[in-house]
Amino acid sequence: MGTSHITGSLAFASVDGLRHAPPIRFYERVNSALVKAGFDKFAEDACQDYYSVRRGRRSMPPSVYFRALLLAYLLGIESERAVALQAGDSLSARRFLGYALHARTPSRSALARARRRIPVATQRKVFVWALDRLREARSGGAKPAPARQVGKPASGASVPIVRVPRGPTGTYATFLRQLANQEHSMAGQRAA
Repeated sequence: MGTSHITGSLAFASVDGLRHAPPIRFYERVNSALVKAGFDKFAEDACQDYYSVRRGRRSMPPSVYFRALLLAYLLGIESERAVALQAGDSLSARRFLGYALHARTPSRSALARARRRIPVATQRKVFVWALDRLREARSGGAKPAPARQVGKPASGASVPIVRVPRGPTGTYATFLRQLANQEHSMAGQRAA
């Protein structure tokens, strides 16, 4: 039987000195297309009327909220809680949302507050704009087709970004309702 060789001292390492997980190509491609199109500025400009710069605590930037929604849509994630878990657990998702390893990612309640704060029409405008830019990037700059079915690749390899629908699909408002309903049904199960 072996014995422990642990001494009484603890070793600390800076997070900056740790190796980073290799990026997943899917996240890189989506992020590259969004950055090239100026997505963060577009989202923040579209939502500026719904955020106050002078009152209360700092809230999650609209660009982070919409990136989290894109994750949900493209990966087929069906609840805000699952989006928050994905953001906290996946290093690639953290990087996609713009969070460092040591930073706290958005919670389920932060996502729900942002969903309630921004009107559905504005959310649809930003979301459809982002999907159109992703489709343009996928097609090499050609104008997008009218259908709005962009999404996740079957593997993280260099395959086209094509959404694999899970469950009911439809309009953006339906997608938001599904996220909210899933959250309400989970809250009801906890209360019972």
